[in-house]
Amino acid sequence: MRENILTCVLIFTYFVFWALVKPPFQAPDEYAHYVRYLSIKSGLYVLPGLPVQNIELKVNAVIKLYNDPVLERITGRDYVQEQKLNDTELEYLLNIKSESAIRAQSYTTTAAAYPAIYYLLLHYCENITSNFIAPQSEYSIFLLLRILTCFLAACLWILVKINLTQVGLSNYLLTWLLLNPMVPFLSSSINPDSILIPCGLLVMIYSYKYHCRGSLAAGMWFCTLICNLIKPAALVLYPTLILLEGIYFKHKTRPAIYQSAGIGGVSLLVLYFLRLKWSPPILQFHGAKPADVSMFEYVSLLWTRLPDFLSGYWGALGWMQFGLQIYFYWVATIFACFGIILTFMRPRCLDQYMFSKFSCIYFFLYIAFTIGVDYYWYDVVGSQFQGRYALPAALGLAICMNCRSHRYQFTFISYLILLNFLLLNASVNFYFSSSWGAIGLIVKNIFI
Repeated sequence: MRENILTCVLIFTYFVFWALVKPPFQAPDEYAHYVRYLSIKSGLYVLPGLPVQNIELKVNAVIKLYNDPVLERITGRDYVQEQKLNDTELEYLLNIKSESAIRAQSYTTTAAAYPAIYYLLLHYCENITSNFIAPQSEYSIFLLLRILTCFLAACLWILVKINLTQVGLSNYLLTWLLLNPMVPFLSSSINPDSILIPCGLLVMIYSYKYHCRGSLAAGMWFCTLICNLIKPAALVLYPTLILLEGIYFKHKTRPAIYQSAGIGGVSLLVLYFLRLKWSPPILQFHGAKPADVSMFEYVSLLWTRLPDFLSGYWGALGWMQFGLQIYFYWVATIFACFGIILTFMRPRCLDQYMFSKFSCIYFFLYIAFTIGVDYYWYDVVGSQFQGRYALPAALGLAICMNCRSHRYQFTFISYLILLNFLLLNASVNFYFSSSWGAIGLIVKNIFI
């Protein structure tokens, strides 16, 4: 217990540090999720039941920070590096007072029909912390929400750690997963991905326990339902798990298969009536309507976008518009593939070999179904396939840490630490004129 608490504190601190190095709204769709959260806070609309094309939500607040001319320079995708915030501008932003609206105001958001679990958890956490702290500026309120998200994510990562230990895996896998810079970057943002990633990994582990260790299927299907009540994109978990049932069919008894089918069916029915029928996901595309493409053209497009996918998996910051040179991410990818080969050539033990084999199958099925969904909706919303969407199945690559070579494990983890440092430094240099001095100014104004 003491070890888990200490680990939770370390993960939380790591995430909070990442939360400080980026201004508000500088993560994918963070503004959209902030508006969705404010709508929950304003009226506790668990599910909006909106028409499919309605992308506006009413909130009892004035979002001054987003529309402020000083911050507006960096809230869009067209931000140029010469427009950094100087200390005077940053101090001005840090002191913008929050205020409630006299009447509800409508704000456009791409997250209008997102499920409510993440936002409700954030709302209740804020209610609890409001008994001890009452931030006055909009910047400090926004940062508090990020910190609460870090806490929720850290708690879920402890569940991942506990379950990895139960299946006989070392903490190297957990360390590798957490040191992927995209994990703390997303986990320190107001974004459902922060809790979807560890929940997706729990689905993967519970699925392994069921298929290879004879455990009950209830945990697998329950976590799958929770993932789908966090983010619509998690729907690909269902076909992934159903196909795995066919692959591992001979390894299970009939009662286990019937039980899994029953629980999975109930999970799908609950999801359908609670989520898909009541409030279907909104499909939209900003810009020109995408053209119809053949499957061959789509595969060719994916190949040309492979560098973007790797950047999105290892470290595309802001609105995915900056990071490190692509060769840093190629090195990490080749390093991971090399470790996977070593793992299968000389496995440590039978259990780790079985887990590695299962994780690879799961990972490729998950990616295949994600690509399939992306292709199916391409003519509606264009290609939305990004590297970060592979993170809920990242154990399929983390098995590189199961190899026998301690030198390899130490070298790869050291490389990931280097990536974290380089990307943290890139972030503060991208946004702030005074670089790390600006982080000191934020800490001084908000925490001291």
